[in-house]
Amino acid sequence: MCYHPTMRPYVVAVLLLTIAGPALAADPLAEARRFYNLGQYETAEKLAREAAAIPARADAARVVLGRIQLERFRQSANPRDLTQARESLRMVDTAPLDAAERVELTIGLAESLYFEERYGAAAQLFESVRQRSALLGTPAHERVLDWWATSVDKQAQTRQVDERPAIYARVLDRMTEEIAEYPGS
Repeated sequence: MCYHPTMRPYVVAVLLLTIAGPALAADPLAEARRFYNLGQYETAEKLAREAAAIPARADAARVVLGRIQLERFRQSANPRDLTQARESLRMVDTAPLDAAERVELTIGLAESLYFEERYGAAAQLFESVRQRSALLGTPAHERVLDWWATSVDKQAQTRQVDERPAIYARVLDRMTEEIAEYPGS
């Protein structure tokens, strides 16, 4: 094989892409997250289950799987999806999770409580992860804030009329703090 010296960098680049390409694409967990974010839940679930078979990735994969199942419950209202989501999330060992994965787990658990109509408990969990949700990016942080406010609102609706103003004042205070902290919010 005789190559012109100017072709050597191109040959090296092609070889690296050929070798590294499959290794980069072979991370089913990263692909599961990508498909989850695209709303392609069937493909995401298949890949999350594939990732769950890898011991080092199993717990992170269960977090993604639980979130997928919660989204399917939101779409279908099928109680089986909610039950499966709770089971997936409960099986997670938090020790091997990184900070972002722990936030994702907490969000999933809070959503599960919300769907079970345990709004006060859901609001507390969303509140506990509100600031850390910024690790997941601005859109995720704003969704957590929205989930929290909706949970508090649902909780307020179950209270006596005279108790509601104090609850809504809490939401107003939090939103004021949020605007001060994130002016574009």
